[in-house]
Amino acid sequence: MLETYAPMAIMAVLGLILGKILFSAKPDNQDKTVASKSDSKEDSDTDETYALEWRNRYLAARVKYLEERLSEKTSSKAKAKAKPKAKAPAKSKTKAAAKPKK
Repeated sequence: MLETYAPMAIMAVLGLILGKILFSAKPDNQDKTVASKSDSKEDSDTDETYALEWRNRYLAARVKYLEERLSEKTSSKAKAKAKPKAKAPAKSKTKAAAKPKK
């Protein structure tokens, strides 16, 4: 019975050892100070701030573009309302007056 489980047990032990070696967390350097930890946090904050600034610029440009499009549509509608439609040509008055018969 030991013969059937021995290869699996050996592979399991080797897997645990290799897993520990390959996937273990990196040891922390004790030389780091509290200030250096905050520096790394500030770097990530700076990156996030930079990304937010660019996103805000993009959104501001998009709002400006959409407002221009909206103003173009409303101005074209206002022009259409202000411009009166052409009326049908007036009938000549000479034709409308009855000619006396002799």
